[in-house]
Amino acid sequence: MQSSESSTESFQFVSALTADAPLFKLLQKNPPSWWNTLLAHKELYVEIRKDNYINVYYQGGSIARIIARKESIRATAHPRYMGHHDITNRQFYSNTGTPIYTDCSEFMANHLDEMLKNVERAYSNKNNRGETNPEKMSEKKIQGNLIIHDRKEYLDSELEYPISRAYGANRFIRIDLIRVRDNRLQFVELKRIQDNRLLNQDESAPEIITQMKSYSDFIQENADRLLSYYKTLYKIKRDLGLPTPVIDEESLTLDTSPVLMIKNLYTKETPQRRARLSRIISHLQQNAITYELCD
Repeated sequence: MQSSESSTESFQFVSALTADAPLFKLLQKNPPSWWNTLLAHKELYVEIRKDNYINVYYQGGSIARIIARKESIRATAHPRYMGHHDITNRQFYSNTGTPIYTDCSEFMANHLDEMLKNVERAYSNKNNRGETNPEKMSEKKIQGNLIIHDRKEYLDSELEYPISRAYGANRFIRIDLIRVRDNRLQFVELKRIQDNRLLNQDESAPEIITQMKSYSDFIQENADRLLSYYKTLYKIKRDLGLPTPVIDEESLTLDTSPVLMIKNLYTKETPQRRARLSRIISHLQQNAITYELCD
């Protein structure tokens, strides 16, 4: 990464999150009723975002964005989450069918369960008999499950950051999970065992090697800024009463080596699958990639 470009972007990234932003102050002083409903729901979680807004997540997917408008709080969502599927309806879709994200505050307050069912219908991987193949569980769903089952470990998810062209055509770093263990920030990339980026057909280095090394470069170059950013994010979550890991801010440190978490979705073991896993592990070990296998 070119240091001049990344330093400028890093500074903007950190300064774009402020603990005393209007939205966070409003939620502390006078939260709407639906905010408490969201926090109480066992399958929902919220993430603090740079530029001082909030995303609400269900099963790993963002279902609503919360922002401050003057002295009020506004939540918006995709119209289909509120049952508006007709793309010819110009109140909710543009002439090209692009969704117009619509205020969902009242709908969430009164019809949250219906909203979640609409989300499930939009992203369900069930077959015609209503069955779900566990081997086809999406990465987003896995990610969401990890967070809601261990809210005291994961501090953030979906860290997105613009990077220089030194990393190639992909202009964004997107790290799936940020957790805290032993008062150390750890950056975790999640992959399904079937992901083609874990292994090539030949013995050449798979894409995941380049990806993890680019993440490591990014973390090392921006370690101080990332640490500052996540201390601010932790403070915001704590002050809003959101679940957080146990953190000692004064001694909080950061691991510069990211962790590759591989979710093993295989329900049946075969010689071919054992061989595939063995080859994946061999590449990771040869390239000194930190990894975890998750059943």
